[in-house]
Amino acid sequence: MTLFEELEKNDDGASFKRFAPLAERMRPVDLAGFIGQEHLVGSGKVLEKMINEDFDKFVYVVSRGRNISTEEVLRYSDGNVWSGTQTVAYKLADRVGTLDTAIEELKVSAGLKNPKISFFQIADDGSISNMSYESMRYQYEPSIYIQKK
Repeated sequence: MTLFEELEKNDDGASFKRFAPLAERMRPVDLAGFIGQEHLVGSGKVLEKMINEDFDKFVYVVSRGRNISTEEVLRYSDGNVWSGTQTVAYKLADRVGTLDTAIEELKVSAGLKNPKISFFQIADDGSISNMSYESMRYQYEPSIYIQKK
């Protein structure tokens, strides 16, 4: 299979590579493509309502936090993943940086010289676990606590 292989469409209209694994070719592209559990994934049911509510909250929070209109947020919130430079161009971020950059900026803005930095994660059950810096860098939603020594 090559990168430039011709794409075909499945029954849902989603594109897939001609010799892609069956699971990839059969994968639903939206909630309507799921079979079974209609009480959860059917139109207007629990999952769709949760997704729409979270999306509405996302649009509101981003528009308020970035001081841009909801229309502008909606223009870029179509499910794409943007690069750091694109998010800056779209006014969704101030600058591109790393975790280390963010920590340094936080230290400067808080006026801290050598703070103790702790990384931890809160599990769904409410339990808290400490994390090393190395493992924290690869986590999705860690919490960072910085305190003066």
